[in-house]
Amino acid sequence: MKQFILNKSFITLFFSVLLFGCVDKNYNDPENKEVEPLPEGTATMTIAELKALHSGRDNDTTSIPENTIIVGQVISDDEAGNIYKELYLQDKTGGILIRLDIAPIYPQFRFGQEVAVICDRLVLGSYGGNVQLGIPSLYNGSPAAGRVPGPLVEQYMYSGEVAESVTTVDATVKEIFDAPESYVGRRVRISNISGRDGKVPFAVKDQTTNRNFNDDSGSSRSIIMRNSGYADFAEEIIPQGAGTVTAIVSIFNGTPQLYINNPEVDFVGFDGSETQPPVEGTPPTVVTSLNEDFEGFAQYDDFAREGWNNITEEGSRKWFINAFNDNSYANMTVYKAGEKRNVWLISPILDVDAAQNKTISFETRQEFAAGATLKVFVSSDYDGSKAPSEFTWTEITAKISDDGQGGYGSWTNSGDIDLSSYGNVVVGFQFDGEENVNDGGYSIDNFKFNQ
Repeated sequence: MKQFILNKSFITLFFSVLLFGCVDKNYNDPENKEVEPLPEGTATMTIAELKALHSGRDNDTTSIPENTIIVGQVISDDEAGNIYKELYLQDKTGGILIRLDIAPIYPQFRFGQEVAVICDRLVLGSYGGNVQLGIPSLYNGSPAAGRVPGPLVEQYMYSGEVAESVTTVDATVKEIFDAPESYVGRRVRISNISGRDGKVPFAVKDQTTNRNFNDDSGSSRSIIMRNSGYADFAEEIIPQGAGTVTAIVSIFNGTPQLYINNPEVDFVGFDGSETQPPVEGTPPTVVTSLNEDFEGFAQYDDFAREGWNNITEEGSRKWFINAFNDNSYANMTVYKAGEKRNVWLISPILDVDAAQNKTISFETRQEFAAGATLKVFVSSDYDGSKAPSEFTWTEITAKISDDGQGGYGSWTNSGDIDLSSYGNVVVGFQFDGEENVNDGGYSIDNFKFNQ
């Protein structure tokens, strides 16, 4: 079939006649056998070419040339509630997120369905470096790709047939980390992968929760799977052992992430052997000075800086990054956790002997913490080879925030703490919060040594 004459009015009219004329039908009904395939040559641009138009900068948008049409296959499914007001399309060159003000989306755009998008009245934007397609809008006063209002969706998007199979790319965790741009927006299948957080649910109820997964590909980093606390499966326990996971790859500030539609179909072949979260760490590096401000991470991601150890001895959560007013910090809490948590955040080895200024300082904030505690220790024998509690620790005197039992306390400076009598040590922050209490937590920021 010849390619369309690229006139926007003609294209819109053509699709309207194709999809609504002659036959009285709901063109998005997956059971309707009269749904017509989109004509060959409908796409005037690939998804990869479209995404390449955008600079990649957040807080900015890119206009799209006249008569630009992409065609892709729907790879997201919001029926289980894990994906909200977002539609992912992919073609042979890549995938893209389209923001729609529709919930749910799946009755209108089915998993595996071919969809054409007329793009020239839309814009490209990005959030955390993830390119998105939407209407011209503002977010916190800056240009953004906003959600396409429901009544306008049919002006931009036209559906074809639902395929019997959906294209899926085989990948490893290491490959995704090594070349995230090759996988972002696409549906991938990862084999021999397992959860690394122990026997925990997909999400904490009513909270978006990051869970860590890794395979046997040699990646030193686990990949985050982001799960909605409002999903139908939020409180189900993650399948234990190793198996195959199919997911959509996203990215935030350079860090790839996974999103699943529904574990009932996206988790296959898990052997059921219980996977315990590792309590051992990695050998800490030696530093002559340190100024840790906890910046450079996505909010709610586990803190993972080279040389540091972030170890959970009890519970399912590590110290994670939180942020307020453009300031990031390490945070730990048992608020609504429903579990006891004993979690350590351990610094690199501080070369006290060689330091000119042999002191450390840091800031803490207590947050709704009626019973949870934060203690500070040093250890000269910690090497990451086993659980932190199995090493020798000496508690040190530091001023810790204590005015946040009924709310958010104030940031409190520890004062300069002299380490000259301890020699070369790591500093360990131990959070201890009880189970089944409506308790809070603590935050840490601006850890400094030899400054």
